[in-house]
Amino acid sequence: MEIAGVVIGGVSLATLFEVCMKCFDYIDTGRQYGKDYQRFALSMRSLELRLSRWWDIARLGAGEAHMSEDEKNLIKDLLGEIQSDLEDAQKRAHKYKPTLTDDGSIWLETLANRFQRQANIRQRRTPLGKVVRWALRDQMKCRRLIENTDNAVGQLEGVLPQTAPGSQLTHQAAVEDAQQLIQPTETEEPAAANATPVVENLRDATENDRVLQQVLEIVAKQASSGDEIRNIFTSGKARVELDDFVASGYTGPAPAERQHRRVLQDVNTSGEGRLRVGKTYGGKGVFDD
Repeated sequence: MEIAGVVIGGVSLATLFEVCMKCFDYIDTGRQYGKDYQRFALSMRSLELRLSRWWDIARLGAGEAHMSEDEKNLIKDLLGEIQSDLEDAQKRAHKYKPTLTDDGSIWLETLANRFQRQANIRQRRTPLGKVVRWALRDQMKCRRLIENTDNAVGQLEGVLPQTAPGSQLTHQAAVEDAQQLIQPTETEEPAAANATPVVENLRDATENDRVLQQVLEIVAKQASSGDEIRNIFTSGKARVELDDFVASGYTGPAPAERQHRRVLQDVNTSGEGRLRVGKTYGGKGVFDD
């Protein structure tokens, strides 16, 4: 396998990673290709951000100098696989002109652009300028590309302990990503700001990024309530709910309005654990046995 004409074994991890990330810029996120393609593009943008998060931790938390030769070789192989799959998809897409349609969604395009923007911010880079963008027509090939990329990124996360999904560094980086993703940008169209709540769309968009999906709800609550939340970790099937629960059919007094700002720090919930930071009105909820 060759990267930009150079044998992969002679390329630094940083160079190989940069080449790999640039290949994501070939994917067109525009809504003119329709919702099915947009959902594919959004999944790939989510994986792009997840990959950038992995590299940030691997680069800062360990560094190539502290990796074994086996670790470096495995990382190079996996990055090479992602890069190769993206380039192969681009070549296949050149064989036809994608069919344009008008059933695309501004929300899907907006979220895809948010993922790409955050990945670029994390790597302190800008997207490629004039590139040959592509759109796959074959849904089976789209699904296969997502599955292959998801699998490769998952293996990368398992190479180094500090990049594992359950590590504190990964959790903290995911919180940073979530905070940026729920914030609208000045350039987004008004229709996007008034559509379905961002966090609900992001929940669907992050199905290939479980760490980010877990922290989104917590970050969204913090942003809307003014609470200060630091280092809340969940693992296994654990769940954390930062709000009051009102049972179906509840007819009692209205829930009391909260008068103070909450500060939560260093909360760790694992296994089958359930934690609600709030009151329960009207009986058992989903957290209760």
